[in-house]
Amino acid sequence: MDESTAASERIERNAGDSWWGDLDRDVLACLDEGARSPQELGQRLGVSESALTSVLLMLAAEGRVRISRVEIAR
Repeated sequence: MDESTAASERIERNAGDSWWGDLDRDVLACLDEGARSPQELGQRLGVSESALTSVLLMLAAEGRVRISRVEIAR
């Protein structure tokens, strides 16, 4: 891999990290206003419920949010 390709990959990876960091901040800002379901958060932030669930699980693993309710999917 040449130096230019490696630099491009680093930029893309950093841009992705920035996007995830922005999404984390947006999720936390929404939750500051009150508890929300993953579906509500996803609709508000323009991402799927499953993507939001992944973000919430990562935030919970970091101790930044607490997941307090679970229900059977119907």
